[in-house]
Amino acid sequence: KLKLPCGMGKTLVTAQFLQNISPDRVIIASPLRIHATQTLQRVSKFMPNHVPVLVDSDSDARPAHMLDEYIKDKDKVLISTTYDSYELIKHVPAFVVFDEAHNLNEEQLDEIEDLSMSLLLTATPPNLLDDVPTVFEYGMRAAIDNKYICDYQIHLPVMEEVVIPVELERHDHTPMCLFLLSGMLETGAAKCIVYLSSQGECRDFTKEFATVAREYHGIDVFAKVIT
Repeated sequence: KLKLPCGMGKTLVTAQFLQNISPDRVIIASPLRIHATQTLQRVSKFMPNHVPVLVDSDSDARPAHMLDEYIKDKDKVLISTTYDSYELIKHVPAFVVFDEAHNLNEEQLDEIEDLSMSLLLTATPPNLLDDVPTVFEYGMRAAIDNKYICDYQIHLPVMEEVVIPVELERHDHTPMCLFLLSGMLETGAAKCIVYLSSQGECRDFTKEFATVAREYHGIDVFAKVIT
């Protein structure tokens, strides 16, 4: 495994490594579709002789069940996919890279042990990855001390009853939006990631977040759903 803090260039290091060894077939698996798309765009620049392929169920990607037919006459292929879609193409012989490997479960790790060539990337390896050999590690403390990344602060919120202003129409996410916006404005935080249980809930939240920001705080915000 390769262990580097966020922002230290795991993707860049991996791309250069793959460029140097140049395996005929490469599969990079990521937890989210947006990560798979971004990774393919970045890594393909280092592997111009490989045919880039995005594999997923969305309309602008190649479906997993069509991959074998598509790559059968291609000498060099770079495939980027999600964890879910990887399960459908894991029979393809390739050098496999697992991005954000701390999201892998025990069953998936057991299968990875049987791969002849693989690399796991992570910033926060859980105990499950303790037995996976580390090829390189650079700690967060060292990265901060050497000014490669910024130091950070941890803010622990104190939950109290949230009073809904009379000028706001109450929705399911209104208290959460008020709490989050107040905390961001108080601490000066410009970005925040909110994890919710479904895409529909994410869409509802971003809409309400923008409404609360505009109507109560008088500010415009950018809010987008990442899947």
